[in-house]
Amino acid sequence: MTKLCTSLHVQTNIPFLQNVLSNHQFLHSTVDTQFIDENQELFNLKPTQNRAQKLLHYLGHVMVNGPTTPIPVKAKPSSTDPVIPPVTMGEPPVGFRDVLLRDGPEGFAKAVRAHQGLLLMDTTFRDAHQSLLATRVRTHDLKKISPFVSHNFNNLFSLENWGGKRMLR
Repeated sequence: MTKLCTSLHVQTNIPFLQNVLSNHQFLHSTVDTQFIDENQELFNLKPTQNRAQKLLHYLGHVMVNGPTTPIPVKAKPSSTDPVIPPVTMGEPPVGFRDVLLRDGPEGFAKAVRAHQGLLLMDTTFRDAHQSLLATRVRTHDLKKISPFVSHNFNNLFSLENWGGKRMLR
């Protein structure tokens, strides 16, 4: 297996958002479109340790490349395929995508406005390729779980996935 580059450095905007959320002007709702331009102190970012991000990066590296230190049992990366929940095949339940295809943009907008409750977007499929665990979740596995997702999460507002190929109905 080819070794992966381990020099990835993922940036986060959490320190910036913490500065915004603690800003007196922001807290009192007296901001306008010039808020960020007029408050350059928002960019005085406090360094964070972000231990969780480092741990995730390390675990992903070990899962793909195996351990980097000699260990007595000569452990290799797991070749276990994930367990896919059983799916009753057939047409998945109608979702917002079906409404868009059937009724067009106007019908879709009407259905969204009429929907009672929270509309959720799932980014799991996109994040599987673009996050700290990028390349750790194989497209092959995402395709295998797609029928389960389309049958059980049809009520999602949207589902993001990476690349140009449609994976779900």
